[in-house]
Amino acid sequence: MNCSVGQTHGRAYPRPARSCGRLARLQSPSKAGPGRGPGPFGHADLLSFLARVRRFAWPLAWLAWSLPILAFLALRVPPWQNSDEPTHLLRAVEIAHGEWLAHRAFGTAGGLSDPAIYTAYLPLRPVSMHPSRAPTDAERAASERVDWSARPSFVPFANTAQYAPFFYLPDALAYRAGRAAGLRVDGVLRLARLLNALTFAALGGLALGLAGRTRPALAAILMLPMTLSLGASAAQDGPMIGATALAVALIERDGRLAGLAGGLLAACGMARPPYIGHLLALGALPWRRRWLWIGASALPVLLWSALVAHHVSVRLGQADWQRQLSWLLADPGSIPRIAIATVWNFTPNYAEQFIGRLGWTDTPLPRAYLVVAGLLLVPPYLAAGRSRPRAAGLVAAGVAVSVLSIFVLQYLTWTWPGQPFVTGVLGRYFLPPALVLLLAMPELAPRLRGLAVPCLVAAGVITPPVVLHAIAARYGG
Repeated sequence: MNCSVGQTHGRAYPRPARSCGRLARLQSPSKAGPGRGPGPFGHADLLSFLARVRRFAWPLAWLAWSLPILAFLALRVPPWQNSDEPTHLLRAVEIAHGEWLAHRAFGTAGGLSDPAIYTAYLPLRPVSMHPSRAPTDAERAASERVDWSARPSFVPFANTAQYAPFFYLPDALAYRAGRAAGLRVDGVLRLARLLNALTFAALGGLALGLAGRTRPALAAILMLPMTLSLGASAAQDGPMIGATALAVALIERDGRLAGLAGGLLAACGMARPPYIGHLLALGALPWRRRWLWIGASALPVLLWSALVAHHVSVRLGQADWQRQLSWLLADPGSIPRIAIATVWNFTPNYAEQFIGRLGWTDTPLPRAYLVVAGLLLVPPYLAAGRSRPRAAGLVAAGVAVSVLSIFVLQYLTWTWPGQPFVTGVLGRYFLPPALVLLLAMPELAPRLRGLAVPCLVAAGVITPPVVLHAIAARYGG
């Protein structure tokens, strides 16, 4: 029988090669013997089973390792002792009341929220950014007693008013559920932290289950103390980092769901406008119309930024972007001097904050741990490299645009006019760019690839006790 040709009603037609192979296997008995070949107990089935187990092993191991640490951080860190937690929750409460876009009023920006959040934060405010100051029992009790207001009203929260609503949905859900359950302000905060932690852990688990060569590096970044601390706070950063990791995994996998990566990266760009550059990572997809998809994903980011500029943006502190820009245009030669001074003075701080400086950047980790954690990060990160990564230059350019935009925006909107360096940049801002850069990694030091998993195991062993001890030492008890 000619396997390549079939007949239907007397007409010959070519038989697909895939069907031909299946027909040949069905018509000819297996000669491989027991334990071999494609039979139910053959090597092919065994290898397929082991591949599935391995794929599920990564997310299961991640969840088993991360969830206890995230729960500890969510419940053990005193209320309001993560960066900007009061204003993040104010933004979430505004969203829970159906106001997705904040607005200007009384010379600042904010929205329909609850001033009880500031009232609950006030007793513990002296603890924030003072490493030697632990909260007293009286301060904790005063914060715990604060209950919600009878009705919402306009509350200012200018530093978070511009953020898109997507990554605040767990907080908004916690607010609604907590109010229905009769929880006071601090109780809702803890519930918001727990829901954020679950969202972050779930997104990270999905990313690890879908990823290929980038899987060890994704795990290494997700396991950093800084990432875990953000994941267990009421800020939008934890879900945003998890969404970025999932987008990277989807782009690398290049499957039917790869198109979702554009939506995830667009949501991250709406949450933090500098991350719009990450949309260029969609160029790594082998699609003919990928530039059209990049443009379609960038459109909502640009529209949201325009809305924010028109309705929300206000001057923060002593910053004045118009004076700052005029000063730069009057002396263009100062730009390279500012860049060099910023890199020279603050790179060690960025590196420390990237790995972990917790709370309001007031909870440091031991120097020895920072060095070891940084070294353990190298082999998993290098293991993501490929001999010919797709659109590596385009992906790297997108990451460079995002990083440069962070510094430019912070200089214009946060730094005092005329400062010789950029202020307000934190190392944790570089966690999403580090994830996206994995798609552009070339093959470097392939011999270190075998050390990726042992390094993850070592990090998984030493990180929990270091983090737990740092929290206990910082806040007492």
